Amino acid sequence: MERFCLSMRFDDGVKLASERAPERFGDLNVFWRGSISGPHAQAAQVSPETEILGRAYRRFGEEFPQHIKGAFAAVVIDAARATAVLAHDELALESLFYTPYRGGLIVATHLLDIVRATGVGELDETYISDYLAHGWHFGGHTPYVHIRRLQAGEAVVLRGGDLKRVSAWTLDRVAPLRFVDARDYEAQFREIVQKAVARAMPPGNVCCELSGGLDSTTVLAVAMGLAPQRISACSFVYPRSASADERPWMEAALEKYPAPWQAFDGDALRPFSVLPDMPQGEPNQSLINAGRQNAYYAYLRARDIRTVLTGEGGDATFCGDSPAPFYLADLLRGLRFRELGSAAAAHSRESDSRRPSTYFLWRYAAIPVVAHALGRPVESSPTPSPWLNAEFARRTDIAHRSKRTWAPRTKSIDASAVLEQVIRCARLAAGFYSGDDIPAQFRHPLLDRDLVAFMFSVPWPEKTHPTCDRLLQRRALENVLPRKVLLRKNKISPEEALYAGLAEGGAWLDWLADRPRIIERGYVDATAWRSALAQARLANTVGVRYFQAAACLEAWLRLLETRDVRIPRPAVT
Repeated sequence: MERFCLSMRFDDGVKLASERAPERFGDLNVFWRGSISGPHAQAAQVSPETEILGRAYRRFGEEFPQHIKGAFAAVVIDAARATAVLAHDELALESLFYTPYRGGLIVATHLLDIVRATGVGELDETYISDYLAHGWHFGGHTPYVHIRRLQAGEAVVLRGGDLKRVSAWTLDRVAPLRFVDARDYEAQFREIVQKAVARAMPPGNVCCELSGGLDSTTVLAVAMGLAPQRISACSFVYPRSASADERPWMEAALEKYPAPWQAFDGDALRPFSVLPDMPQGEPNQSLINAGRQNAYYAYLRARDIRTVLTGEGGDATFCGDSPAPFYLADLLRGLRFRELGSAAAAHSRESDSRRPSTYFLWRYAAIPVVAHALGRPVESSPTPSPWLNAEFARRTDIAHRSKRTWAPRTKSIDASAVLEQVIRCARLAAGFYSGDDIPAQFRHPLLDRDLVAFMFSVPWPEKTHPTCDRLLQRRALENVLPRKVLLRKNKISPEEALYAGLAEGGAWLDWLADRPRIIERGYVDATAWRSALAQARLANTVGVRYFQAAACLEAWLRLLETRDVRIPRPAVT
């Protein structure tokens, strides 16, 4: 089933309106989108996905989302009980939005569909403050005060006219795994990765995004092993931006797995090279990459590719990119002082940082224990954007909200830290791949719930080492990945192409400098922003993430003005 938007109300039965007809399972009305897998009996004239959802609801009631595998958004409507359950996968890889409206409820997989039905209304300053300060918002807010987002690990129950949010978390209950033979971890890793990729591959043509890193190459390798005749690959290459070009690793992957390959010239499609013309439900980085997205989506349409697999989230799931040893905090909290001292000494002796063991004890043991106990992020909170308007920051209480974790508390502090990263990756992926004009479903098998849970359960020494990240991934896939990719430890930065695009982006510079809406609305300090813009044109800025967030928000606000709706001014206090 594709995207859906519906309105419903329970008045002497269910009153339901939707351009897309619901699927039926008995007397249940079912809407769904994404990938759903599980046991089913192939009921006549019912899709397997609808049957899985219907049977799960019949057995588990409002807790049924905890028993569904895949990346999905769903609404199950039980008219007999005047009940509807809004649900999605645990990490919210498929989005679901809702708003009370005219005595009922509107639910949609795409934010703009609700905006078209209800109008923009008042903009939500909590969301905007978070987006400017950190480049994301993890709570239930959207840019519109009246519209809510179903959060990760959450379901919403509409019973009669009353809404109730219920927890759908299971990742906070993952038990530790212990094998005698380390090869058993490797075998189970391979099995679960294969199942995760298979779940993300419906019938039809499938394209794998290939960056040359371990994660995208892992997805390509597994997909080619499952259905090589249906797989192609695509990449962005940067022949003029040496610091961003990853062709040697891409070519190594394609030599081992020779899929049809489309290489886009990223230097010809740089960020800030094309103004976006398609409105988005919320600000995201596709707005500054409009030229790249236009070429990419045209290719997908021309090849009739309906599914794209990415390597998103692999860094977080597989403990990549210099993972922090937060397992030291679990040793401290468990009063296992001898193990703690030995582990800290090993990191001091063997890690590239060459810091004293006291540093590891303080940074990765003492501080995280306190943060976890206080409900704060285990990793240090990000520093807010330097050009955020001070009065706006105070009014939205960004300093206090930045100290609250967005992940559920788990028994393990180390698992909490990883879960924070996983949720961040899932949220950004869901937001980036949710535009109106996207011709394919983008799926992220390395953020599969079962794979994440398995990695949580594996003991830390099996996952990484002071001298090697992604230890289990590298060991398990030693005979699967090309050796050049398997041994890769560096990461390529796209910043060179970004700054080059900004320096050449005349129309974009006009948007960012000529009566910026982010200044007019009081979100950003005028002096600080103009200074930041001048520095960015010279390839220098305080945090690329913050600059991109401000630019995306500016573009989003301007695109809203092109719609036949009124954007209210922010309240002045």
